[in-house]
Amino acid sequence: MDWAKGYMLITLVAFLCEYIRLRVDYHILEVVIMVAAIPFAIFAVCVLLYLVLSVLTDRVCDLIETSRAKNHGMRTDP
Repeated sequence: MDWAKGYMLITLVAFLCEYIRLRVDYHILEVVIMVAAIPFAIFAVCVLLYLVLSVLTDRVCDLIETSRAKNHGMRTDP
């Protein structure tokens, strides 16, 4: 084997190794992004649940207050 063929073989192996390394790096990057997105998604769901529960709590409190005022003849406003 002459030097030109050897150099070409080494160059092809180097390109193949770099291609495999880049593919692995992109796969690792995708996994890191997915792992980082999981806590953010959990946080977003918790915030949405908090907002929904706060709205429901206000409505339930208003309903209880108005039903007590109607049943017992109480005034709620000063």
